[in-house]
Amino acid sequence: MARSIVWHESQVHRLPESVSLLKGCLLEPTSVAVRIADKTRVRAGDRVAICGADPSAS
Repeated sequence: MARSIVWHESQVHRLPESVSLLKGCLLEPTSVAVRIADKTRVRAGDRVAICGADPSAS
């Protein structure tokens, strides 16, 4: 695993001090899921497939 990475400043946001690093790490995947659900009109009870690597599993 890389010790550091470089991102363009337009792609990152500073977390407020009131948001822990753990909560901050959970915000990105949660926001992606909410956006996709909104764009596709997925509702409770619908069946969905989730594909992709789980970075927390490493």
